Amino acid sequence: MRILAIAPMPTHPAVQGNRQRAFDLCRSFQRRGAQITFLYWAAEGLDGNAADLMRAAWDDVVILPPDGFRERRSFGPFYGIDDWYDERIGGKIAELCATRHFDLCLVNYVWLSAAFAHLPPDCLRVIDTHDLFGGRADHFYVRNAAPDWYYTSVPEEARGLDRADIVLAIQREEAVLLRQRTSTEVTTIGFLSRPIPTLRRAAAVPGRVTVGYIGSANPFNVASVLEFCAALRTVDLPRTVDFVAAGPICHVLRTLNDQPFTLLGIVDEIDHFYEQIDISINPMVGGTGLKIKTIEALAHGVAVIGTPDAFAGIASPVPAHQCADSAAIVAHLAAFLAAPETVADLRDASRSVYRAYLREQRDAFDDLYDRVERHLAAQPA
Repeated sequence: MRILAIAPMPTHPAVQGNRQRAFDLCRSFQRRGAQITFLYWAAEGLDGNAADLMRAAWDDVVILPPDGFRERRSFGPFYGIDDWYDERIGGKIAELCATRHFDLCLVNYVWLSAAFAHLPPDCLRVIDTHDLFGGRADHFYVRNAAPDWYYTSVPEEARGLDRADIVLAIQREEAVLLRQRTSTEVTTIGFLSRPIPTLRRAAAVPGRVTVGYIGSANPFNVASVLEFCAALRTVDLPRTVDFVAAGPICHVLRTLNDQPFTLLGIVDEIDHFYEQIDISINPMVGGTGLKIKTIEALAHGVAVIGTPDAFAGIASPVPAHQCADSAAIVAHLAAFLAAPETVADLRDASRSVYRAYLREQRDAFDDLYDRVERHLAAQPA
């Protein structure tokens, strides 16, 4: 099976959730024997080391710089479905299709769906949505913030979704809404990652608990972390707790005079971050999509405390996974610090939640792969 994956972000380094998502989905196909051609429309740039890592990961990597491209705005309050689409992507697809045949095209984000027009009819068209973009601006407005990045209307998003043969939702709640917006088949595939590794606690200090946060500097992360810092100032936690933060969020935290985190910056290996912490927090309030940082923390086998928004799309009966807000996260944290032996119980509960989630997602991917194979078997030789 030959797959053309198209994305506006690289897969390396995986410093953002969308990069990790693209990597995991392509790798899952690759493990089943698929050959991956990764077409990166280089909107986020790419240094030589990252390019080398991508070329080592995939069978072929095509990098298309967005030289001279300017985003359009077809509508006053929102972008049109093709306003962020660079027509040169279509030209590059035509070049590739002239020398090879693709069985499946996997487009990351609905606003690149115009790429499908340049494929032969027998190529299966799949959109990995990552997020809901129709009405996305409303999530910013309710927090008195200006919309960030790409957003469109529900009818415009539906127009893009209708171009696909299969639409991938990243969580069940979004799949319900996507089915209301398109007649295209919608299936849910969440985070596809490895089993829980055996992490060695690095430089552990007896009697101390390290709490960690890792994330990008998107507006929802920033607002949520600032709320957490404010909630933390209202309580006196034991001095046996240390806070560390990693990822682009450190650029924001570095500007604050009163914040509790030791800033690690962007880490080369995410395992190294999780080896340093006992508890991972995600005080996310708002936002859409699947919160990859929550899944990554669960996947690394650490104890996790978060809000319902942080656990959207992840079924969990654990009270510490359903904290109403940052104040509730701090309250749970204080309780665990008062009885450090209970951190192990939370870690075990978090691991159980992840194992159940991972089984569900792997079954969903197997169903998708079987669907693709049936499509290919039905094609003329």
